[in-house]
Amino acid sequence: MNSRGEMKRSVELVRCHMQLSRKRKTLIYGVNDIAIVGPLHAISEAGRSNFCLAKGVGAFPEGRCELRSPQTRMTGSIATFPER
Repeated sequence: MNSRGEMKRSVELVRCHMQLSRKRKTLIYGVNDIAIVGPLHAISEAGRSNFCLAKGVGAFPEGRCELRSPQTRMTGSIATFPER
């Protein structure tokens, strides 16, 4: 799904997908943490959190906040430092 790295768009895409798909194991990854956090919330709304894991990219504040949540299915976020 092409969320273009936007949280609102990623939530909408995953909500639509949840209505059409059956329960199965799902791994979420994307171009940044913002594109990950939205789908995690949509999957949680659908009651399918136990079937999902996510890995973020960027270690953005939104991703770090999600990682602090006790119920999160996000396992980590990769930070890159191209200037080094």
